Amino acid sequence: MISSVRLKPLNWHPHIAPVELSEATPEQLEAMKVTPSAKKVSEYVRTLVHDPESYLARTVLFNAIMYVEGGLARRDRELGALGASIVNGCKFCAVVH
Repeated sequence: MISSVRLKPLNWHPHIAPVELSEATPEQLEAMKVTPSAKKVSEYVRTLVHDPESYLARTVLFNAIMYVEGGLARRDRELGALGASIVNGCKFCAVVH
């Protein structure tokens, strides 16, 4: 008999307040233009953009891994990202992947 597994939902909340779009600096607004979502700028993005240079470097790399043509199927990339998120202890990343 296989025992059941119970999973708790993961929740993520930033430790610092996300940047409000109406209060973002020109550098922060420029950095957020590389955000792949055309829907909205998430709390996560607005938290990372406190340091626009680091956010830009991270997002360009992320986009190159997750959205490039060829290679692994998108679902396999997401599974790899989920595994890395769990190993790194990043609740937010685990939630979105």
